[in-house]
Amino acid sequence: MNFLFALFLALWPQPTEHLRHYTVYVDDSTLLPGQHEAIERAEKDWTDHISSLRFLPAASCEEATICIIGATDLPEPIAGVTQIERGRPGGFIQISVLLNLAFQVTATHEIGHAMGLEHGSEGSVMCRSLECASWTVTSADVDAWYAVRGWTRP
Repeated sequence: MNFLFALFLALWPQPTEHLRHYTVYVDDSTLLPGQHEAIERAEKDWTDHISSLRFLPAASCEEATICIIGATDLPEPIAGVTQIERGRPGGFIQISVLLNLAFQVTATHEIGHAMGLEHGSEGSVMCRSLECASWTVTSADVDAWYAVRGWTRP
């Protein structure tokens, strides 16, 4: 390979679809009525605020970058847990909240973790607890989404 072609390849922007596109599997057998719709609203909350973000359905948990299941055995006061496998985008989410409105904000929060976000400031959906969390994605959450990727918000 000649030097100019190698330099071109090195400088060409690398694909970043895996940082913007997530495949999601939701195990409906573990959810209560209305909770699948709450997860869809949580995904829509993120995509309404970040236009390049996409959540695509996956056929199984193994094929998904984000796998969401309902859980009834998380210790109080934990509403949800996200387990991340380093080196792989996405994560495994367990949500134990039964109240649908709290379920939706917990889903939004845990999806944020699966996309690489850490706990955020009071008033953001990524705040550490339901007591201080926004019920929708905020500007601070969007800024954090771009920052974790090393991108400048458009």
